Amino acid sequence: MATGRVFDADDLDLLEDVLGLVPNLTEVAFAGKLARERLKFPVRTHRTLDPLFGKEGALELGGRRVSSEQTRRYIPQQWFPIESVDDLVRKLLLAFHRRDAERAAMAARAHAARPVDEDVATIPAPVPLVFGPSTQR
Repeated sequence: MATGRVFDADDLDLLEDVLGLVPNLTEVAFAGKLARERLKFPVRTHRTLDPLFGKEGALELGGRRVSSEQTRRYIPQQWFPIESVDDLVRKLLLAFHRRDAERAAMAARAHAARPVDEDVATIPAPVPLVFGPSTQR
């Protein structure tokens, strides 16, 4: 296994492509970059994450607006202190997954609450498949 740095500036396009394969990973990596510049670790409370979001209290990450308010919703108090940028990146990735799961559940509930489409309701039930030799003569 390779040790030390295995990528250089020529690999940036490859790294961006790979990051894009995993949902939310590009956004989390960018937040980690900003955290290096804007935060002091350990981060002990939601309030000490606020400098990450600047004066507006929000960031544009991968075309999505992420706010300090959302961190209060998706990063539980039990996840503090956040000891390092690495720790923040892991917790942000989990927070994005929590948010995505919540949104998917809300969409599923909304879909389940919709009335059944009349065309779908009139489709006959499928005919059961019989495998093996028939036992009836």
